[in-house]
Amino acid sequence: MSPLLRALLPLLCLMAPAGYAQEDTLTRRLPEVQVEAPAPAVPPLGLPLHRWSKAELERLRTWQLSELLSLLPGVFVRDYGGASGLKTLSLRGLGAVHTLVLWDGVRLNTPAQGLYDLGNVPSSVVEEVVLLRGGSSALFGANAGAGVLLLRSLQTPAEGFALGLGGGSFGEWRASARLADRFQAHAVQLAGELLRSRGDYPFPSNQFGQLTWERRQNADRTAAALMGAWQYWDGHTRLWLRSSAQWSVRGVPGPVVQGRVEFARARLWEREWHTAATLLYQLPTDELHVLSWMRWSELRYRDPDALVWGPNGADESGLSTEYAAQLRWDARRGQLSSTLSAEVLHEALSGSMLKPHDRSSAARQRAALAALGWWSPLPSLTVIAGLRWELYSSHGAYLSPTLGAEWGSARTHLRASWSYNIRPPSFVELYYFNFGNAALRPERVHSWNLGIELGSRTLAAALELFTLLVTDQIVALPRSPVFWSTFNVGRVWSRGVEAMLEFAPIEYLRLSATATWQRTTDQGTNPYTRGRQLPYTPQLLGSAALTVRRAAVELGLHLHAVGERWSQPDNSPQSRLAPYATLDATAGTDLRLFGGMLQLRARVHNVLGASYEVIRNYPMPGRSVRLEVRWDNVRAPATSAS
Repeated sequence: MSPLLRALLPLLCLMAPAGYAQEDTLTRRLPEVQVEAPAPAVPPLGLPLHRWSKAELERLRTWQLSELLSLLPGVFVRDYGGASGLKTLSLRGLGAVHTLVLWDGVRLNTPAQGLYDLGNVPSSVVEEVVLLRGGSSALFGANAGAGVLLLRSLQTPAEGFALGLGGGSFGEWRASARLADRFQAHAVQLAGELLRSRGDYPFPSNQFGQLTWERRQNADRTAAALMGAWQYWDGHTRLWLRSSAQWSVRGVPGPVVQGRVEFARARLWEREWHTAATLLYQLPTDELHVLSWMRWSELRYRDPDALVWGPNGADESGLSTEYAAQLRWDARRGQLSSTLSAEVLHEALSGSMLKPHDRSSAARQRAALAALGWWSPLPSLTVIAGLRWELYSSHGAYLSPTLGAEWGSARTHLRASWSYNIRPPSFVELYYFNFGNAALRPERVHSWNLGIELGSRTLAAALELFTLLVTDQIVALPRSPVFWSTFNVGRVWSRGVEAMLEFAPIEYLRLSATATWQRTTDQGTNPYTRGRQLPYTPQLLGSAALTVRRAAVELGLHLHAVGERWSQPDNSPQSRLAPYATLDATAGTDLRLFGGMLQLRARVHNVLGASYEVIRNYPMPGRSVRLEVRWDNVRAPATSAS
């Protein structure tokens, strides 16, 4: 097995299903948060949705999206530790390949692995985050069997500039800047971010029966991002163009085992560029959306200690290219609303890390047609139906239907949905040297959701019941003592309960809590693993938050708890990982200064210094401190066309 594949084995394992707003917010549907700008269009699907507005993101000021998402029910972030560690999103027990990540409409799930590292998103330029939990391929397409993460950036016409600088433990620091201007019917914005970390955090380690304190090796990271956007509007027409360039280099230390750290000198270089153009034409009751985008990403892995591949070690690379175009028509006729869309996508991968049939490249095309409609026969009732047809050049045609209903009154909201979703195999699963299988079929996911929300002026609660059934699951099986290969032989069943509670007894105090029970089991034919919880999938998740806001000062405590997990599919006692809980403390204030807002933020992560691992033998940082100051006078004018 190649050094790159060994280093990415944890990532490959994740590819299969794994294995305050203002006071009146509580009178609305619980997952909603007040926003200052238009939200991404998400028609009703009978699924829970949570939205963070630009104002909320400015108050939280998280450096990586994983810090924001982990406090929601049904969400588990698989974190390999520190700023350089891989961070992927697991929703409702399924792997990261079943969560679609869209950034201003651009698919971030890579064709190579089928997932996306949340640590690569420059969070300082993100204006809005929307998380939809539950199967939604009928609307968004492939990889949305467990949910969709929507990111929005630099879309609101604005004026002004902002500068930010922060630092923290283990050599962490971040610098960010944003410049925005408007003239006549045009708006331009430019933003950038630079993030660095030494990643040399201490951790306890049992070395041959003796407990010692070590420091993480080769866990540094440097990442930079630059983004520009231009908008034009004239009457019913709006044209928007955004381009982003990102670069990152980091160490990829392996697990800490007895006497050594694997991949102690391995490095990973990543470069990415993508450009998206959107045209919106508005009529009194209809809207036409045209989206096209290009994406180019390069990965290079280097490990000088992998001498089995030659005297210079391992040096492998991959280049991904993607081109897509989408046409969508949104219409409303009385009580009937609908959206019709057509999409084409070309994706290719080349490089030394991919050798299908003695070639160094692979490509495929995808075409899709979709229709979604929602009808309101009564003011409080909405019925939803949708169907998506996708044609793959390498797999054939597939249908992804959905059915749902939502009913709501002033204080009660009910919803139910079913969908049948698709997840195509990644290029690694199809073609990786001595690993891939070109005959793989896409995975299919049945998703059911039943939810209720109750709300009043001071108290709100939500309860969701869900079940997901994965068929044709792609698993890796040994075919010799050295080589493995992928096959469609697995079935996974995930079911569970999610609960949320918010309580605001007085204006400046807010309490919230979430809890998740999920049972995600292997339903295949192997008697040693059938009925067992899939690796690294906790059965219990929980969080609690206390927020106090007086005048311009806000203080918060955030508790995050994760139940036991198992690192092996047979759930042997030796593979059990103990539950853990972390407590974070935050403080912030906003002060008006020189015509702008001076934002001061402080955070202490893991206040109690808990020692824990999310993934076996990948120690997480202990207590750490982060401070950030930002001056911001970027504001959307009252006459903004947004």
